[in-house]
Amino acid sequence: MTSAAHTAEFPLTAGQLQHLDVVRGNPALRMAIWRCVRIPGELDLDKFTGSVETLVSRHEALRIEIVDRPGAEPRQRIRGMPPRAGLLSCQNVLARSEEQFSRYIRHVAAREQQRTWDAAAYPFRFRLFRFSPAVHVLMAGFCHLAVDGTGAEILMRDLMRTYADALAGRAPRGLPRRRLADSVVTREAAAGGRESRRRPDGDPALPPLLTRFDVPSPEPGEPGSRSVQSGFSLAGRDLETLRALARQHGGTEFTWILAAFARTVFRFTRQDRIRISVPVNLRGPAERDVVGMYVLAVPVTVRRPPGTGGGRGFVAAVGSAMLRAMIWSQRSEARRPVRTRANLALNYQKMSGLDSRAFCRPDARYQPRISYWMPGMGAGVFSYPGVLDVEAVFDSGMFSAGSANDVSAAFRNDLTSDPGR
Repeated sequence: MTSAAHTAEFPLTAGQLQHLDVVRGNPALRMAIWRCVRIPGELDLDKFTGSVETLVSRHEALRIEIVDRPGAEPRQRIRGMPPRAGLLSCQNVLARSEEQFSRYIRHVAAREQQRTWDAAAYPFRFRLFRFSPAVHVLMAGFCHLAVDGTGAEILMRDLMRTYADALAGRAPRGLPRRRLADSVVTREAAAGGRESRRRPDGDPALPPLLTRFDVPSPEPGEPGSRSVQSGFSLAGRDLETLRALARQHGGTEFTWILAAFARTVFRFTRQDRIRISVPVNLRGPAERDVVGMYVLAVPVTVRRPPGTGGGRGFVAAVGSAMLRAMIWSQRSEARRPVRTRANLALNYQKMSGLDSRAFCRPDARYQPRISYWMPGMGAGVFSYPGVLDVEAVFDSGMFSAGSANDVSAAFRNDLTSDPGR
């Protein structure tokens, strides 16, 4: 496949340019998206491999190649299909129990996540592990330069739906309504007339990075890694309370979570202004089912609420700060994306496409706990219809395991308590 459609070069999205800038600034980062899912029942390997082949052929983001020439803006192009044999690796795992199998999968997942991604390789890895005829685990990895979190969920949903169609003898459903290359070129043309403005990292409008938290420092002998993790889930009455409070205070669920995250940070620092990096999905209506890197990390500046505030006025102020940051980012999106080097990050994802009860179900038993680089504090929030999963990550040089758990518990409390009006 060497036609012009597969050799023409086109620009990078703003999210790709920002991601490339971050990786160049810190080559030690291992930034990829990984999913481990359990596939129930017996598996037809030939049809599953065919489903992977269909997935790679229909989603151009899985075949991009970055063309980075000295002194020129980086570009990308769509490659042809890789050989069928290179689409999916399969491994039979000899284990005495499923628990031992699970430990092995977690070990492999951790090792995969710590590997660098070969720039010349296709931006995906599919690995299938078989414990028994009825127990298979799929490990899927996507280079973040090609795929964002929304795209990863689209891919996993489409893969399992295509496999279900193959088993039923149906034609695959759900072709994307728009090609990635067409989407990017159209966006570039629409943004071409706008003035490209870039806020420098040292702009006084941005608050300084946090340098300390008011928590006990790690003990000298405490085991060190690059991060400490502490997670929790909200369901039932707790989740109903969170969503009811968001409505009562005139905000969305996301705005309420962002305000609660800011309130938590203000509890543990004396700084009066903080900057939180929030990934924003810049897809338009025509790109909702297009896989690519459309996420831009936007720095949101939040001021400490007066007194013991944090009620309706604070939630409204956080919403306004997010809106201001979004407007500025969209104005400066063309060719020169905003650069953000924040040491606070909140990644919120509404899981509407791939439900926890879907055919392809993420399985926590196979998810490793990874010590990855996280300056300061960050939180990943995954909002399902019936549960909210939160994973907080802390710099191990600033937080002990106990301090991380204390901050995580405070965040949980701020999510479900009413700070007043």
